[in-house]
Amino acid sequence: MEQSAAGLSSKTVKSRLQSEGYNEIPKYHFSFYKAVLNRLWEPTAWILELALLLELILGKEIQAVFIVLMLLFAAVNGAIQEYRSNHVLNLLSDNLTLFISVKRDNHWLRIPSRELVPGDLISLKPGNIIPADVKVLNKSIYVNESSITGEATPVTRAAGSNAFSGTEVLGGNCLATVSQTGLRSRAGKTSQLTLEAKAPGQLQVLLGRVIKYLAILDACLIVILLLFALLRHENIVSLMPFLAMLVIATIPIAMPSSFSVANSIEANVLSNQSILVRDLTGIQEAANMNLLLMDKTGTITTAPTSVKEFHSFSNYSQSEINQLALAAMDTRQPSQTDTA
Repeated sequence: MEQSAAGLSSKTVKSRLQSEGYNEIPKYHFSFYKAVLNRLWEPTAWILELALLLELILGKEIQAVFIVLMLLFAAVNGAIQEYRSNHVLNLLSDNLTLFISVKRDNHWLRIPSRELVPGDLISLKPGNIIPADVKVLNKSIYVNESSITGEATPVTRAAGSNAFSGTEVLGGNCLATVSQTGLRSRAGKTSQLTLEAKAPGQLQVLLGRVIKYLAILDACLIVILLLFALLRHENIVSLMPFLAMLVIATIPIAMPSSFSVANSIEANVLSNQSILVRDLTGIQEAANMNLLLMDKTGTITTAPTSVKEFHSFSNYSQSEINQLALAAMDTRQPSQTDTA
């Protein structure tokens, strides 16, 4: 990767921005109509759609209209909740703009991290969030990688080693050259996998089982009725409305709408407690948890280090121990332990 003591030239930066793109993870573009259509093509909606088809075959327009309204209510309500969550997330991401010192055309500039390109020469110091995957050039730095590993213990990134996007510099100053940006960085690849990996919620699995068992029951009853009709030489055509009513009667028509309303109310309650629900299935998953295990550090805590009390196992007095501890501190670039 091209890099020199003068940094990249403006011409090179412009060229690489066009070929590599900005150093950012593309936002999820929410489509309200697509969200509605997705909710109309899932097991919970298939129940109502089957009932709708049977009602249309029997010529019952009023019942068909009622089922269409229930379908649209459940789909639109879920899409509205998803839109609100994405809107809040986008506002939060817009307000979290990182700036970094970069050398270009032999001048140090402070620019938004999204404008970085591979090959940029940047300066890192304690407190900086590393904005892209970089290669450390001249000095070692201490990095908090809890955002990608979950461990708050700092790791040393020596000269020549790689440091990753989203981690925090705790100690040391160094120059580094950008190696990967945007979706090509480790954080970008992880985010992309997170967006692509979607599993059905517990409610969808449960409703799928309900549909399966009801379908088996309906099939058995229909076969029995048809056999009796053939044995008794009944008119099978005249039996069709009754079979349709049998299928409709065993379908829990109000179930999808009821769950949608309940989850929306729960999402509203959680939002008042500063808990953001991005997807209604998250509530369903949380309701099935009996025990939640969390690491003591990471994204849900600030991981502050503080001294609660001293336990001395020597003959020194407490004041002498305090003086020795202060003398051993690095006052120029204190670590987390020094600060505590």
